[in-house]
Amino acid sequence: MIVVGPGYLSPNCLPYASDIFYHKKLTYLLPTGFHPVELKAVIEFPRYCFDHSIAFPEILWEMCSLYFDNSKAAQEALDIIEPLRGSFIQIIATIYPRDRAAIKSAKQLFMAHPSLQECFRKTDFDMRFAARELLSHVLFEIFMEGGYEGAVNYLRVNSKNPEEFFQLVEAMLINRLRMLPADTLLLQEQTWYPLINQMNSLGLFDKPWDSVVHEVDSFDIEHFRYKLFETILSPIFGRCDSQQRGSRRGRMSDGHGRRCNREDSGSAK
Repeated sequence: MIVVGPGYLSPNCLPYASDIFYHKKLTYLLPTGFHPVELKAVIEFPRYCFDHSIAFPEILWEMCSLYFDNSKAAQEALDIIEPLRGSFIQIIATIYPRDRAAIKSAKQLFMAHPSLQECFRKTDFDMRFAARELLSHVLFEIFMEGGYEGAVNYLRVNSKNPEEFFQLVEAMLINRLRMLPADTLLLQEQTWYPLINQMNSLGLFDKPWDSVVHEVDSFDIEHFRYKLFETILSPIFGRCDSQQRGSRRGRMSDGHGRRCNREDSGSAK
């Protein structure tokens, strides 16, 4: 299974026609946090803080908006790739630990591997993605323990200065990255590659790349084959960045002139 990541489904990671022709089927990941308790907690958190005269860094209030912007971006991308769903693209939601213990473990990775943090800070990640991960942790996992008061205390401890706040965001993202299948991860946002490569070299993925494959250079050969394939097709077909293009790619890819639509779909929702 080829997983497009490390972020959620969004217009930033729409597939190229070469991805579909080459891999045959791609898996995209929905944003986390569709639980009613979490959604309500995120919506009402700014008002709670205002009513209780609680101050936080401006970036936290921006993240409350970015949290919902993330859903809008996912819906926009879903509309575009709808003709490809079922036969060529499946959509799934992921579940993984985001409690105190998981984030503490992620923070310890940075302490044990300083080079990991240096690599992370060179990564240009989508702030909508970061906001969703952070608030899903604080305003669900932590919120379920102690309500708004517990969430406020947790954020105060972790935002005494910009450095501590950014360390919390880093821990959230590394925690998610660890559960992704590194050996079948398709990157559309290339700035993630150095970080992911570094994580793999340190053995930090739950499902690391097969070391035997690397010993015989099979990975490099496979990567070269794909890049050659992409170079040939991209000028002709380009990226599936509209429903019209997605429909055209779908008809050509399945070889039957058949549009892939909701009736064809057998994908997870």
